[in-house]
Amino acid sequence: MLKLCLIPLLALFLISCASTQQVTDNTSKQRYWPALPEVPRYEYLMSIYSTQDFVKKTDQQKLREFVVGAVPPEYVVTRPLDMVVTKGMLYLVDSDNPLVHVFDLIRRRYFKFGYRYEGKLVNPVAITADLNGNIYVADRGRNSIIVFDEIGLFKSSFQLSGITTQLAGLAVDQRAEYIYAVDRGGIDSDVHQIVKLDAKGELVKRIGNRGDQPGTFNLPTDIAIDQNDNLYVLDTGNFRVQILDSEGVVLNSWGQAGNALGQFGLPRSITLDDENNVYVSDAQFGNIQVFNAQGELLLPIGQLGQRDLPGQYSLITGITFDSLGNLYVLDQFLKKMEIFRKLTPLQQQLIMSQQNEPNEPK
Repeated sequence: MLKLCLIPLLALFLISCASTQQVTDNTSKQRYWPALPEVPRYEYLMSIYSTQDFVKKTDQQKLREFVVGAVPPEYVVTRPLDMVVTKGMLYLVDSDNPLVHVFDLIRRRYFKFGYRYEGKLVNPVAITADLNGNIYVADRGRNSIIVFDEIGLFKSSFQLSGITTQLAGLAVDQRAEYIYAVDRGGIDSDVHQIVKLDAKGELVKRIGNRGDQPGTFNLPTDIAIDQNDNLYVLDTGNFRVQILDSEGVVLNSWGQAGNALGQFGLPRSITLDDENNVYVSDAQFGNIQVFNAQGELLLPIGQLGQRDLPGQYSLITGITFDSLGNLYVLDQFLKKMEIFRKLTPLQQQLIMSQQNEPNEPK
């Protein structure tokens, strides 16, 4: 992904209100994770509920709204499922609005695609991108993977009849040579697998089947790929993360069911940052747990709750990381997308120094 400068954009929307530790009216708000006085590692930046919160309006649009009143937003976040960020664009799929919704993070514009001809979407459930900016959408309604270019022009589609039964997560390797699709099978199916496809959509390999042993899966839901083309599979029904090489050989695995930190209740999505830290969203806990590549818990971000506050989630779904260190989080119940930034050591030092400065005498 190109490292385009999104910081000026995000700074425009910087919101100092943040999440709480308990759902009470007098709970203090939290901007950093972990909270001060600990050394913060992530900072809440902004929330998006519709294009009204994001799109930059022209003077002509502002004048029109002043005269005739505000116009409805082009898109309202309703049931967001998954997203990916590449080349300064955020691409999002929403099950209540089966299109690809695109937020141009540089120009603060919005557009959409996936509603015409061969590229018409029916039930998109996952989205990813390659380093060339091509967008891949897993459509469960069509049992297909549809490929678009970065502005939404249809390129190709791969019909997966006879290959997959219930599409879930999707990932593409570093050289865009292979596509990996998660087939969660279903409760009554024994076909719980990862399918490896070539760039033409031809089946190369089936990885795994239903089970609880290493290399098998139970209702897998998502997948991420690191710089070495290793696969990080969120094996939801087995409450674990499995790391496999591109041929399906198990390299590592961790996780178990439970309600303590480091355990999983209802894991939904997985993503990686540039240091190969692993982020797992969990709908039961309403948070994102951050692990290193060895499976050691680093910290949680966010918490379960029904109050619409930064860092508070009621039905968390997709998460993704961009090349600039920004974490994006979706919530279906609260109908929002939130953005955090991963703090650099210099930013951490600055925040801590400001925190430790003595108050000036009145």
